[in-house]
Amino acid sequence: MIEFLWNVYLIAMATLVFYLAIMNLKRNKSRINKTNGFFFGQIIIVGLFLDFVMNVIVGTLFFRELPREWLFTYRLNRHLEESSGWRLRMAAWWCKNLLDPFDPAGSHCGR
Repeated sequence: MIEFLWNVYLIAMATLVFYLAIMNLKRNKSRINKTNGFFFGQIIIVGLFLDFVMNVIVGTLFFRELPREWLFTYRLNRHLEESSGWRLRMAAWWCKNLLDPFDPAGSHCGR
């Protein structure tokens, strides 16, 4: 059980690191050209894959439901729009503390 929880933690941390990298690329998109875009595109692909894995594993554990969406942010958005109680509070916490502050637009989660 400890090993499983450790792996869940590592998935969440890796996903957040890639999220920060992708938001930095978004912030600096005017500097991306064909040469470096090839390498940065790979970061986006890995980040999307990790987001999918996080949604399936971490999202399922945290929200105690099977995913209906492909990506974790989409699950958060659904809970912000449709849920109440602890799921709404949890989705708001993820958005307010971990995602929105690092999105160049200031709001990663739709409201």
